[in-house]
Amino acid sequence: MVRRAACLAWLLAQGCSDAGLVSVKTGDDRIALEGELCTGPPVDTVRNVRVLFLTDSSNSMRFNDPNDLLVDALQYLTSRYAGQPNIAFAIVRWGSRRTVRENVDYAPAGTDPPYFTNDPAVLAEIFKRMRADPTQNPDKYLDGTDYELALRAATDYLVADLGKNPAQSLTNRYLVEFVTDGIPQSATNDPWETRRAIVAAVANLHQRYGARVDITSIALSMVLPPEFVGLLPEMARAGGGVYTQLATPQGLDGSFDKALSNPSQLVEYELAGYFALNRNLRMPGSGSSSAPELDSDGDGLVDTEEEALGLDPTSPDSDGDKLSDLFEQLLRPQYDPLAADRGDRGTDGDLDPDADGLTSFEESRLGTDPKSPDTDRDGVPDGVELCFGLEPLEDDAQSDRDGDKVPAIEEVRQNLSPTFAEEPSLRERAAHRTAPALSPVRAADGIRCYEFGVENVLLGLTRPGKDGLGRKTPAGLNVLELIAIERPIAASQATAASAGLLPNRQLRAVRHVILGEGGQRNPQAQKLFLRPNEFAP
Repeated sequence: MVRRAACLAWLLAQGCSDAGLVSVKTGDDRIALEGELCTGPPVDTVRNVRVLFLTDSSNSMRFNDPNDLLVDALQYLTSRYAGQPNIAFAIVRWGSRRTVRENVDYAPAGTDPPYFTNDPAVLAEIFKRMRADPTQNPDKYLDGTDYELALRAATDYLVADLGKNPAQSLTNRYLVEFVTDGIPQSATNDPWETRRAIVAAVANLHQRYGARVDITSIALSMVLPPEFVGLLPEMARAGGGVYTQLATPQGLDGSFDKALSNPSQLVEYELAGYFALNRNLRMPGSGSSSAPELDSDGDGLVDTEEEALGLDPTSPDSDGDKLSDLFEQLLRPQYDPLAADRGDRGTDGDLDPDADGLTSFEESRLGTDPKSPDTDRDGVPDGVELCFGLEPLEDDAQSDRDGDKVPAIEEVRQNLSPTFAEEPSLRERAAHRTAPALSPVRAADGIRCYEFGVENVLLGLTRPGKDGLGRKTPAGLNVLELIAIERPIAASQATAASAGLLPNRQLRAVRHVILGEGGQRNPQAQKLFLRPNEFAP
């Protein structure tokens, strides 16, 4: 593995173009970041979790849910768990005469769509269709409420999914979320027989296919005939699930959220640490520089180094081949940042599934894990380790490469170089002052929220240029990032072993600040406040 005090992360993020060196302003040209961040949801240690929403679409939903609150709840939940690849969703809507399988019934002819998905684009299309007016979606409402029809559809759906994925039959865990606003229709002249058939169908889902069946009523008011009194709680018991009574669809998001939480199988996450970076201003990694150095294009090679190599310090990709200058420079002679490389990188080579700043193609060449932002689990993301000259395949957080008696991970937090001992005066002037990661200010449902603060973040007068997509970027652009690392912790003794195997996770928020020649900046605030909803995996 190549070590270098330069950032391979965010390879095609920003760029700038002008001639001559631009000085770094200090003194008043600094800013602070503070706010609150929350860890992501717990991870179910079962390998594949399939959530089937079995939702009532009878005509009474026109009145009981005119604002599509049910769709809002579905969209909330699927987006919240979108970062967990082992959770996938399906929606089957039902009435009295037919059902609609949202995941598969609308797929183009000749295609073979998955029965469960966590693809945001596919789910977005489903929710858009479910919200559409009946004039655009004639199947929005499906007459009455035939529970048996719905449960048969659910059984057929699980059978089809297992048939399509037989190797996963022992590792899938199915959750069936049955939602209704009405009284079941009797399939025979004997309503008691209808009740027995409904409960038996739920028990079959639970016992034969291992599904947990939760039952939720969203009826404003319901007068039940004697034969159906207590039916919904009985269905939940037969399905090994829980029964929830709501007066309206309001609150379904919380009900669904709790349904996915199984404390006996959950691994939760806590904050391991956080730090701030300015992608356009870096501490010297070698030599005798007494000031931070500009990286106008944010590609990980400082401006002076790019000029010495004959590269364009205002473009992250000098030769336009969609491989960053730094990546190609690190892997010379296999790659050349001055000669376009058009080799096949595959259909997903340019993607970054773990959001650590390295594409799948780059990680395959570097040996890091494209599915884990922190391959060596040492608390620093892979791309940031390369930025600071650390080893992403080696737990070197406590190493002291520059012999200054400060552990590498602490130097990362202070935005100092772990490979070069700066002069004390430079450390005093340029080091970030980061508040320690204390106990969470609140915690609920396995999610922990923390306050953070970083002061003395320096800004630089970068050059104008262009980003990796050819868009112009202004002079003085500073890309500030607040990066947090979450580590898994066992929610119970049963999940202790799983917690030791799960990767660390990353949360990241980005703000742009533009610094002017006279020290003016946009925004003008001396401190930027970041909220939890600004952080993404």
